[in-house]
Amino acid sequence: MKEFKSSGCDAIYNERKRQIEEEHYDENHDKNELIENLIWGSAAYATGCRRFWPWELRYFKPGDLTISGVRRDLVKAGALIAAAIDKIDRGETSELEP
Repeated sequence: MKEFKSSGCDAIYNERKRQIEEEHYDENHDKNELIENLIWGSAAYATGCRRFWPWELRYFKPGDLTISGVRRDLVKAGALIAAAIDKIDRGETSELEP
């Protein structure tokens, strides 16, 4: 079987790493963040709709409407999804439990 390789996955991994190392949006930070905010934040970047953005608008930095800008926003969306998945995997989702 051919080995799976994805530049998209690599880009999302690198963006998540950047968020942690440069922006300090690490596990300790995310522990205090509602998972819904991570999901809505990813939706804002994936769709370009700032109405979905759950935080102060000054933190929403979408790219332009070029292919590279759209790709960058999708990478940011993917990194926020990765943060939400990590939160689930750490068991920090009691707010979603019935």
